[in-house]
Formats: sequence, structure tokens, C-alpha cells
Amino acid sequence: GTTLQMKTHGTLRNGTTTHTLEALRQLGVAPDGSIHNDFVWGKIDGQRTDESGLRAASGAPKKRAGQAESLTVALAPLTAGDVDVRPIGPTAGGYLLRCDVRRDAAVARIDLLVDEATGRKRSASLHPAGKLVKLADRAEMQLEYAADGTPAALRSAFAARVLWIDRAADLVTTPLK
Repeated sequence: GTTLQMKTHGTLRNGTTTHTLEALRQLGVAPDGSIHNDFVWGKIDGQRTDESGLRAASGAPKKRAGQAESLTVALAPLTAGDVDVRPIGPTAGGYLLRCDVRRDAAVARIDLLVDEATGRKRSASLHPAGKLVKLADRAEMQLEYAADGTPAALRSAFAARVLWIDRAADLVTTPLK
């Protein structure tokens, strides 16, 4: 299996208050292909917090039991039993595959770009799931893969102003070196 630690850093805005965020997750792919995505630690403005504290500070809804994180789904979209993959066609830089996620996950769809010659994952546009995302002014998640197929960098940007809700996040997740 493969194990890597992914560190997230960036800023969160809830109303007029801006916070810094840091977090560490451990991703693991077992020999049977199952994926584990475990929260290790998190900080808001330098103060340690748990996973629910990070979500609360960002204004994100509570994570439902069993809900998959974005990186969990994006790590192996082509071999997951709960993802429907269909070819879209050749595009600049490779071949585009549409991966519709059929499980309770933070993403509803992944548009995956693979190298036509090698079949290796190159990049992905992750389309977040959820009610607030549908009303968002901006909800973008771009993932670049390393040569070995593991995540190299996930960039997430979110902004929403709906009625009394005013939230934004700009985050980058990379492997811990």
C-alpha cells in the first residue's frame, strides 16, 4: 500500500473575520485498494482544534458519518466501485473522463484528465457537493497528480454571499515533505 501525509494551509473568511488554517491528514491506500483518509491535527489562527472545529471555523456544514472527503474520492476515481466513469473525449493535454460519484461525498463529480499515451492521471476538476455550493459565487477545486498517481497539489477556492451568509476559503493541500 501507499501512505502519504497531506498538509493544508490557507485562509478562511466568515463574515468580516479572516482566519488562518493549517491541517494535516494521512492518506493510505491498502493493498486491497481501500482508501483511508484520517485527520491528524488542525489549527485555526495557530490554536489547535479538532476536525469539527475546522469545519465550524470555515462555516462548512457538519460532516455526516461515512461522508467521504474530496481527496479520498479523487485518489482512485477509476477503480472505486461507487464512481461511474464515462469517456468525454480528447482534449488539450490528454483525454477527459467524467467520474460521477454515487456515494455520500464532498464531491459530486470529477472531470479527470489522463495522459493518452500512458493512461496516468494528470489533473482533475472536482465539483463540490452540497446545498451551499449550489448557491456559491465561486466553488473551485483543482487537483494536480504526481507521476505516481498520488495528489501533488489540491487548490480549493470558495466564496458565497447569500442572505446573511458571507463565507470564503482559499486553501492549498500538498504532500508533507
